[in-house]
Amino acid sequence: MKNVDIKQTKIKVAMADMKWGTDGDILSTSGLGSCVGIVIYSLRHQYACLIHAMLPFSEMARKGQHVNEAKYADTALQKAFAGFEERGIPIASLEAKLAGGARMFQFQTDHLHIGKRNVEAAKEILAGRSVPVRAEETGGHTGRTIEFDVVTGVLRIKLTGGETTII
Repeated sequence: MKNVDIKQTKIKVAMADMKWGTDGDILSTSGLGSCVGIVIYSLRHQYACLIHAMLPFSEMARKGQHVNEAKYADTALQKAFAGFEERGIPIASLEAKLAGGARMFQFQTDHLHIGKRNVEAAKEILAGRSVPVRAEETGGHTGRTIEFDVVTGVLRIKLTGGETTII
């Protein structure tokens, strides 16, 4: 039997952005400091969405300002849920993994700790739709780059400075 090469496509997700991947894709984003990387996926359907959210709630936007839905965890997750439904993928089949949400500056009070607030908002919204968070690597004081394999559901997390974790 011949070895079959599976072509993997790497899809980069910018800050305040979200992208979709399917069978064979690797979704990646870098620069997760206080931002949170939210991966929502269905292994059964081989579909995933990676969100690079900067802030927890869209109400933080200035009045009259155009809202980039992917910039905020709440609107990005709403858009992702709608996208799964449009693709015929039931919300009940979804799982999530989280990374990021670091406290990048030591002087931040808990109120100003945007990383912690980003992670809490993501968890609250996911729980509200009964989407379980299967794994997370959040908090700390270090930035991260992440890669999600849509086929295996593996999230590879590289900390600034070199250490790699797989969840």
